[in-house]
Amino acid sequence: MTTPEDIATAHAAMAQVPLLARIDHETCRIERLGGLTNMVYRIEAPDGL
Repeated sequence: MTTPEDIATAHAAMAQVPLLARIDHETCRIERLGGLTNMVYRIEAPDGL
């Protein structure tokens, strides 16, 4: 399950990548994926970035 803290972490990481920083957070879908050692997220944006 993706928590609000997971989404905030993903948004902070996205802000560090120029291509991802321009994605509107309100229109993207973020899902935390399973991982034993790393935090992995799936990000879906309406414009396909």
